[in-house]
Amino acid sequence: MSEILVDQSQTKKVSPPYFKKIQEFPKTYKPLAPFTTSTLQQDANKKLHLSTKETMRIAQGLYENGFITYMRTDSLRISAEAETAAKEFILRNYGSEYYPPSPRVYKAGKGAQDAHEAIRPISLKIKPEDIKDKVQKNYYKLYIIFCIYFPS
Repeated sequence: MSEILVDQSQTKKVSPPYFKKIQEFPKTYKPLAPFTTSTLQQDANKKLHLSTKETMRIAQGLYENGFITYMRTDSLRISAEAETAAKEFILRNYGSEYYPPSPRVYKAGKGAQDAHEAIRPISLKIKPEDIKDKVQKNYYKLYIIFCIYFPS
């Protein structure tokens, strides 16, 4: 067996990284605003690799079957009933420590029309598992995103 000899004069000495101080900060996350048409399309593309056309076709199907609110909107407004339902859902499933002292209010841009509310599930009582066997795979996956995104 042959040995590999290393000439120590040819190797560079590398010192370990030097840090004066490592400081840790608590990380806080702010929930994202509710879905508008464009944010839905972006999220579906990023998470499910769906085109905008395919996303809107699936969203249209979910809307027509009564699973989500109207999907062509640039409004960030949530109805009082939906806000109450989200509060009850969070308190029941996660506890009061996960519900903010006051509900978050989001404002749309200057040119936004407020004809419809933001895109959300019609009811948080309809779980993704409830529709899994009734719809195609991509419909189910997109509905999961709605159900996760809305209560946050």
